[in-house]
Amino acid sequence: MQDVFIAGYSDKLSARPGETVTFFVSSHAREAFKATLHRSISADPNPDGPGIIEDDASTYFNPSWFASRYQGFTPGSFAQSTIDLQADIKSDLVIKLWFMPKVLVAADQTLLAWGTVSIILDKQGMITAKLADGISVSTSVAIKCNHWHSLEFKVAASGVVALDVKSMMTAKADIEIAKNSHTEFDLAQMFPISVKAPVRIAAGFGDARCCFNGKIEAPEILVDGSLIAKWDFSQDISSLSVKAIAGPDFLLRNAPTRGVTGRKWDATEF
Repeated sequence: MQDVFIAGYSDKLSARPGETVTFFVSSHAREAFKATLHRSISADPNPDGPGIIEDDASTYFNPSWFASRYQGFTPGSFAQSTIDLQADIKSDLVIKLWFMPKVLVAADQTLLAWGTVSIILDKQGMITAKLADGISVSTSVAIKCNHWHSLEFKVAASGVVALDVKSMMTAKADIEIAKNSHTEFDLAQMFPISVKAPVRIAAGFGDARCCFNGKIEAPEILVDGSLIAKWDFSQDISSLSVKAIAGPDFLLRNAPTRGVTGRKWDATEF
C-alpha cells in the first residue's frame, strides 16, 4: 500500500479556551508545507449537497510554513520491558504463557523474544522456539485460531529442549491436537548462559517486528527453578504500562487492546 503524500493528526479531538493542540505531520515533499486554520461549516464533498464550506480562521492561527519531513511508522502493538532482564542460567530455563491466535498471516508472528530466545508462530500454525546457534524445536501439529493454548518451553543443560503446547478445548476430538515436542542437543558448551536483554511480548526485535495477532496471557520466565519474571495483564487495564509481579515492568507500544476476555472467561458474566 502506497503512503499518503502528506498526512497528519492532532493530539486532541476537542479543546477548551487556553488549551494547546499539537499537530503531527508526515510529508514526502521536498519543499515546506503551508498550514492554515479554517472553521468547517460543511465537510460534505458531495457535489449534489452543500459542498465543502469553510470560514477563514487566520485570526486565531496565522498561516505558517513548516519544513517537510517523512515520519516512518511500523504498525503493530507489543509490550517491552522498561529495562533489561538479566539472568545467569546454570542448569535450565523455562518460559510459560497462554495464547490465543486470531489469524495466521504470511509472515511469522512472535509470541515472546528475549535475547537469543524467541517463540514464533508461523504461517502454517506451527510453534517454534529458537535459541542461539540455530538450535530450535517445533510442534508437528498446527494450532487452531480462536482457541486458548498453554505453552511451556524448557531448555536444560542435560541437552533436553522441550516445547509443550496444549489446547484448552474440551471436546475429546480436539484434545488430541495437544503436542509435546522433545529434542535432545549437545548443550554442554552453551551452559552457563548469560542473558541481559529486554523482553518483548507479541513482537520480535530487528527491522521486522513480526507482531502477534491475538491474545497473550500470564507470561513468566524461570531460571534454575526460580521465578525471575512474571506479568499479569489484567491489572491496571486503563494504563499503557504493566506492573511486574517479578522482574521488570512493561511499557505498551502502539496501544495494544486491553480489557478483553481471557482464558478463564466462561460467558457467565457479560
